Amino acid sequence: MFIFGGYAMRRHHRFAGFTLIELLVVIAIIAVLAAILFPVFASAREKARQVTCLNNQRQIAQIIHQYVQDNDELFFAAPAQSSWASLLPPTNGIYDCPSQTGIGTNARPEYGFNAYLYGRTLGDLGDVTTALMLVDLSMSGGSLRPDYAFDDVQKEAAARHANGVILTCVDGHVAYQNVLINGQPDMTLLPGAYQMLPYPGAVGLYDTTLYTTPSSNGTAGNGYRAPFIAMPGGSFTTATTTPIPNVRVEADLYTTTIDTNPIYTTTLTIYDPGPLASGTASGTSVTATANSIQLIRYATAIELETPAGGDVYVPFNNINSLTSPVHINLAVLNGKEIYLYATVNNNTAFFHLVTNGFTGIICSPTNTPGIGCYANTGYFGKVASMQNVKVSTF
Repeated sequence: MFIFGGYAMRRHHRFAGFTLIELLVVIAIIAVLAAILFPVFASAREKARQVTCLNNQRQIAQIIHQYVQDNDELFFAAPAQSSWASLLPPTNGIYDCPSQTGIGTNARPEYGFNAYLYGRTLGDLGDVTTALMLVDLSMSGGSLRPDYAFDDVQKEAAARHANGVILTCVDGHVAYQNVLINGQPDMTLLPGAYQMLPYPGAVGLYDTTLYTTPSSNGTAGNGYRAPFIAMPGGSFTTATTTPIPNVRVEADLYTTTIDTNPIYTTTLTIYDPGPLASGTASGTSVTATANSIQLIRYATAIELETPAGGDVYVPFNNINSLTSPVHINLAVLNGKEIYLYATVNNNTAFFHLVTNGFTGIICSPTNTPGIGCYANTGYFGKVASMQNVKVSTF
């Protein structure tokens, strides 16, 4: 304080510091930087987890390959009451996926083994570069098997790596497969690119003839059938005491008209009991036999029907092609389970259907079942065709 003109004057000092506005600006800048950098850090952390997971599966594949080589190229049999990994030498850490809660071990591995490889030899397999052996296994829900293997990759694989799955094929290569469609993980991409059932089997029939239905007269509801193809011996049984075979059927299904009316369809039937003799084309008013496995081609979807029910109807993009066939690759396991790949214009739809069983159509004591191609239509001149029909057993 000092005296000026008889008045006491107090000296004021300004102390350095932030104003409220300056503080808010700094906080806003930090928030923006955090919003930018945190996803980067999270992505980098997930990449590191992916690398760990890739290395884990690569090491497991090497152990499995060593087992197979030492066992006359034969995969191990299904375990009785333990995990598939318990059949291998215990190795710490490699059965634990870093993106999965909990700790994976030999007794509780977080990677699934393809159950359809149990007891198989390498000589049984087809393309080992696409044959699935290991996948990230879903550890929640009701689909977890006691042996921690997988037999339905759509239900049992887990997209826990940035909407993708780490997987290993029989040849030993490990890959990351993104399964994101329209913002959601879609496991139907996996069976489209990889094989659950990689063994081709013994071919009993391969017919490259083009079998075509008679031309439609345009009357709504009339049905027509192409010449019947008899299924080969070994693909069906004639006695209930005979073991049911596992069968694969492949065929190309054509149509000259894409029907928008859902009652007008093109149908491929398997284990069809008739009614016409093999090699005979039908006249009118013949519809696909209900007591058979039916693959029905609509304008925008494919439907799978069986006598045991549990039908599957799946929308299918780009199916409305008149120049490209729908390629059918269908496997029947144990008389009750179906794996189906349907492909057109490089787009694949996958079906896995488990029923109560339809052994009644596979066991045919009195007549030979066949493969039929039907056109049920109201369009004048429509025909349906099948070609490149192959039947194999495994």
